[in-house]
Amino acid sequence: MRRVKALAARRTINGRILLSTGARGARCALALLVAAALLNFSAMVAHAAHGAKAHAGEVTFVGGVTIDGSPAVSGQTVFSGSAFATEHNSLSTVSLGTLGRLELSSDTALMLDFNSEGSSCSLNAGRVRVYAPAGLSSTVKTSDVAVASYKEESAVFTVATELGATSVFVQAGHVEVRAGESLHRLTAGQSFSSAPAAQTQQGSGQNLSGGQRKGLFVAIAAAVAVVVIVLTARDDKQIPSSNCVGGPIILSGVSANPCF
Repeated sequence: MRRVKALAARRTINGRILLSTGARGARCALALLVAAALLNFSAMVAHAAHGAKAHAGEVTFVGGVTIDGSPAVSGQTVFSGSAFATEHNSLSTVSLGTLGRLELSSDTALMLDFNSEGSSCSLNAGRVRVYAPAGLSSTVKTSDVAVASYKEESAVFTVATELGATSVFVQAGHVEVRAGESLHRLTAGQSFSSAPAAQTQQGSGQNLSGGQRKGLFVAIAAAVAVVVIVLTARDDKQIPSSNCVGGPIILSGVSANPCF
């Protein structure tokens, strides 16, 4: 009888101990779950707050595009700091909402940054067309040129770089082009090129040296003399020399008959 009572007491005590231990475990597990939920909720709130301040864009394209080295999907969301590379025979559009829009031609590589004040991209190869809204700054930088739109008005301009030279064409609005220490202001319909050949071609008539100008004048005088001789010879055959009035005229060392 005593053994039965002692065994029942042990079972009761062990049962209380097990029950107490199970309750403590449940309370600990519940506390951990609540803490995890609070942490997750805090992270979600912080992410939502960050997302509200950050800007995102969307890329659509025909052909092939990689973003940060990975193949992109048309309609994919892009963020500031993304690197774009377009394939051959492709056309891409990066829409930034109220921040404007960029069109990337084929074989283009650039890095794009944007925030609430505007967009800025570094063009390493290819061509980009920028649609810049008024009130924001839109800039494009290459290895030798920096192009920036005016905040006072909207602008549309194209920047292309090839073999270390940059060309700029303005379709609407105004832009500033800084090349080294020089600053150029372009308006709609105007263009700029940093290629030496293009600059020489634009101002070829003003860049001649003294010797070159002298040679050009001599060549022009010689051509005029030849024309005068031909015309004079033709007149001599049709009109007798006795009708000539005045003496000979010397032009560039050539005697010409002034008959008429």
